[in-house]
Amino acid sequence: MRLGCAGFTEGAKMALLSWHWPGNISELANRVRRGVLLAEGGLLSAESLGLDGELCACPASSLKLIGNEDEKRRITAILEECRGNISRAAELLGCSRPTLYKKLRIYGMM
Repeated sequence: MRLGCAGFTEGAKMALLSWHWPGNISELANRVRRGVLLAEGGLLSAESLGLDGELCACPASSLKLIGNEDEKRRITAILEECRGNISRAAELLGCSRPTLYKKLRIYGMM
């Protein structure tokens, strides 16, 4: 049996970028190994990585790893409320500035 994967789903990419990785590289490696074993159709998903439905390791008000228009609207609303202050918006969203910048790039908002 040959194991491998063709890549990551968009949901998996969002999950990987949003998770704060408390176990650093070893946790990342373990999640990817797990994903390869559980992947269906050759693509790693947030579910196969074990990151589906988890938060970005922040308070309950944080961004969920859903990667959809609801998340984009929430980010837009918070940024408007903060008058574009990224630091304040990240604080209100419950994630780090780098995570917010990544999400802005993913959604084409930068």
